[in-house]
Amino acid sequence: MFESTDFSDLLGIQYVEGRADCYGLVREYYRSRFGLTLTNYARPSHFWRHGMDLLGQNLSSEGFRPIRGAERMSMGDAVLITIKSNIPNHVGVYVGGGRFLHHLYGRLSELTEWTPQWQNRCLL
Repeated sequence: MFESTDFSDLLGIQYVEGRADCYGLVREYYRSRFGLTLTNYARPSHFWRHGMDLLGQNLSSEGFRPIRGAERMSMGDAVLITIKSNIPNHVGVYVGGGRFLHHLYGRLSELTEWTPQWQNRCLL
């Protein structure tokens, strides 16, 4: 099992739509850290533009439940984020210490500070 603060194996991964994307990174986090296998749901490009809440529905199907209030977050909580949308179109994992692990479109996977900019886009 990895140290909770060691994410080097999950950082710097090239983005590949439908495989090494934000949900793919979340899947790998839960598999490698907790031995949980999340279903690899199909994720059509720009699904949110068609009114589809795939991330919310899929995480709910996997047993995730919403929490209320950022102060209640703890290491390992998935975070649903809206970027230029009213529907969640990005997902990451809060890893404690004011940081979250995520993978933005076209970028390398990264560990980012959980700033108000991200908190205000998060659906808790």
